[in-house]
Amino acid sequence: MGHGKVARVIPQADTSKQIPAPRLHPQELFVLPVKNLIAVSLLVYLFTLFLPAFVRANPHQYEIMATYDESNHLIRGTEKIVFTNTGEIALSEIYLFLYPNRYLEDPKWDRDAYRKVYLAQFNPGSMEILSIQDAEGNPIPVVSISKIKTIQEIRLDKPVPPGASFEFNIKFVTQIPERFGVFGTFRDWVTLQGGWHPYLPSLINGKWDLHAPPSPSQFHVELTLPKSFHVAASTVYLKEDQDATQKIVFGAATLPFFSLSLGKEVIHEEIKVDGVTLSYTGPIQNQKYGKQVLNAAEQAASFFLLEWGSLPVMELQLTHAYLHQDLVTTGTKLLFVDSKLFKVLRPLKRFHEMRIAKGVFLLLLQEQLPWEEPWALETMVGLLVNRFAKSRHPKGGDLKSWLSPVAFFPFIDQVLYSKKVLFRQVYFDESAIDTETISSFNQPARLGVLGSTRLKKQLGGQKLDQAFTHYKNQLGGGEPLRFADTIAHLYPETAPLVEKRHWTFPPVDFGIERVKKKKVETGHQTIVHLKKEGAESEPVKLVLHEKSGRAIPLLWNGEGERYETSMITASPISAVILDPEGKTSDHKQENNRHPKPWKTLLNRYQLGYDLTTDFLRYEVGLLFQPVYNPRDQVGIDFFHSTQRDMGYVRYTKTLPNRHLLTTGFSYRSPRSAVGGIEEDPAGTAHFAYVLRYPDIPLFADYMEWLTGQYPNLALTFGYDKRLTGGVYDDLQSVQLDLRRLFSFSNYHEISARFLTGFSSGELFRENRFFLGGDGGIRGYSPLRFEGDAISLFSLEYRFPLLYETDVNLFGLALTHTLQGAVFSDLGAVVDGRADVALSTLRSDIGLGVRWFADSFGILPVIFRFDVAWPIDSPIVEEEKAHYYLSAGQPF
Repeated sequence: MGHGKVARVIPQADTSKQIPAPRLHPQELFVLPVKNLIAVSLLVYLFTLFLPAFVRANPHQYEIMATYDESNHLIRGTEKIVFTNTGEIALSEIYLFLYPNRYLEDPKWDRDAYRKVYLAQFNPGSMEILSIQDAEGNPIPVVSISKIKTIQEIRLDKPVPPGASFEFNIKFVTQIPERFGVFGTFRDWVTLQGGWHPYLPSLINGKWDLHAPPSPSQFHVELTLPKSFHVAASTVYLKEDQDATQKIVFGAATLPFFSLSLGKEVIHEEIKVDGVTLSYTGPIQNQKYGKQVLNAAEQAASFFLLEWGSLPVMELQLTHAYLHQDLVTTGTKLLFVDSKLFKVLRPLKRFHEMRIAKGVFLLLLQEQLPWEEPWALETMVGLLVNRFAKSRHPKGGDLKSWLSPVAFFPFIDQVLYSKKVLFRQVYFDESAIDTETISSFNQPARLGVLGSTRLKKQLGGQKLDQAFTHYKNQLGGGEPLRFADTIAHLYPETAPLVEKRHWTFPPVDFGIERVKKKKVETGHQTIVHLKKEGAESEPVKLVLHEKSGRAIPLLWNGEGERYETSMITASPISAVILDPEGKTSDHKQENNRHPKPWKTLLNRYQLGYDLTTDFLRYEVGLLFQPVYNPRDQVGIDFFHSTQRDMGYVRYTKTLPNRHLLTTGFSYRSPRSAVGGIEEDPAGTAHFAYVLRYPDIPLFADYMEWLTGQYPNLALTFGYDKRLTGGVYDDLQSVQLDLRRLFSFSNYHEISARFLTGFSSGELFRENRFFLGGDGGIRGYSPLRFEGDAISLFSLEYRFPLLYETDVNLFGLALTHTLQGAVFSDLGAVVDGRADVALSTLRSDIGLGVRWFADSFGILPVIFRFDVAWPIDSPIVEEEKAHYYLSAGQPF
């Protein structure tokens, strides 16, 4: 086992207000006799008797003896659970959460999301209860009350009276899935945020609450596992070495759930900041990044010390994890940190530092303020992170402000607006979609809006920051002070929001349904129709802008599903903006403005010069489309070469079911090639309609999962008409493009494409079909073989060469999978209505590799290299290998 250790001590602040708690350093591992293990457990129990009442309220008790089976990724264990009925009525039922069963079914995600979680193929996780017995050894009946067996109900013969306790024993087996996330294993590293054993829901006011976060409980855990594993856990531990295994004993007084991290061949480093010992445990290959992680955690803890004046006496462990929803996830007194944390371009690392700071602040506040509700801690953590960011980077600036001036590049635009950006919530002020943590498992409403986010929008950052300062100054002595009470006292208008004390709120979508304008005798009348989706009611601001420059603010209380307002103004209304300051919980901004704002993209730019022939060519293209909405597009393209100039203007409309309607005009200058036939300048009108295979209910979802892409059929009708210059020719074309992708497991897939098309009419040579090149038969040069009818069939088998290559290319790209490909293309082009004969068929065979990477660590891309050889080429100069270097899959 590799092992490195660094210790630094930060000058301590005044800790006179702290009550030191007995602690054992988890690295001081030593062999203990059984009587000492019992003594430690007794010490933990006695410690809980003297805890404040607000911490001890209704603690469940867990005594777990478990063994980790490395070869099968199993945890086999026995568990004694004791709970006390704190209510006023007897209880006849006990509920159990079996968290791992949420990973039992194959999720129907899209292929890209699936690959982020399951590297090779779906691998189920599960938990099975083998037996449940009462304290006397009598079996207890249990039934499943959820479809995926995540909730079990124990039915008691004798109800548990108020104030009485009930003890029962469980024998269970947990299967840990091979996957990325807060619950899984990959490459000798096990991440268990919690829920690896059966656990009880919260008992609140004598009733089971299946949606509340787990309540603080007492834990005594004895875990046996191979000696080769290093352990990070929610609490300090003692180790007893055995022949080929190690037995580790954990004791904890009040934890909502018990977190574990197991890893082989680790490095371990630590720093001391006042009363807190920070440590990082990760794979040996992460030694460089581990130091950066620990340095960021040290800076966060030092900042917390300055803000708070003291730090709790505790061990705050940071441990490596393979995550997919966030870069940092909190366990209990444990911080899981993704290996990709600092493998990005240097300017982006500041955002990752803030993510570590957020996790450190949350764990420190949980230790300092154990009575506070989750949403209150979330709010205070957000305020601390903002202050920390300003202290570290006084000039400020977020990723959106950096990129907006150069957003006309499509790549930058994708970063700003694409939902495929990895860990998007790290770089933008957006709520993370959190669906697998223990808290969100118990409370599915996590998909709504965090209470802290909504409170910040309603009050504004400055008022909330003042409330936080006031709250800190009032802390100390007597009954614990709640942040919610401070806010309600300072700002009574927030009382309805604070009284709910919710983690989350249902998502709300405000939108402008339509705007009607007309001229009337007294001026200009504007009627605005608003709509709202979601059950939550909250006020929303509406601003109407006149052409004269005057802004007219209005307010809708948010009640009901629709709202209508009418106004007569002296000058016409030029724009209507809903929620302009973003103070509501509405995150869908694409329907909050009329007319919609447009953006400009430089979507085409190429330059080429042939030194031998002095042939110069360049092209540039601009694309205009509404922000957040690619359904309407206007494109302007210009092409120049030594032979001729070309210009093109087009408009594309996306109809329902992804049908496309395109119209446009082009201009072509006279052709000036030496020896060529001189042409007149020409203007051309273009019309095209693309019919995509419509969605079929029920069938569509299954086909999308099976093939990875659905719908994938496009039927294109095109018509071009020459308007100026010589003979007024026209051109009609029809093209069918059918593509299917069959996935057997991750990166094992067969992709097929069939293309056929024909055109009629005499217009321009450039409108003919060409068979060779990257988009056709790759064994022939581009523009080789042409005609007015084409048939093309391509088949490609793709297979993984290396999973998770984890190569950092100077922060410019982080690679993760290398995929190989074997392909063949077959096709022909003919003129007129001639039949496709065997003599006209051309074919090839080739090999390729696809390297999957995250550009700058944030945007997924595919680098592709193909080499193809023609089969029985009729042209001598084509009897050679053709090489292609490009991006993306060919089809």
